[in-house]
Amino acid sequence: MIDLLENDDIRNKKLVKPLYPARLKILYKVLDKKYDDVFSQAIPEFLHFNIIKSDIRNAC
Repeated sequence: MIDLLENDDIRNKKLVKPLYPARLKILYKVLDKKYDDVFSQAIPEFLHFNIIKSDIRNAC
């Protein structure tokens, strides 16, 4: 059984800069768009850690 308290120390951490998926970075660079609208579509549980992800089922 996994000890849920095992990772408590990292639950309060946050990345200094937002982490965007590479595919999104490339797309926005080609389209010359800003990242403003991605925050509204990001999964809140990841956004809390400054990770911008909208679809966890497509992780590859």
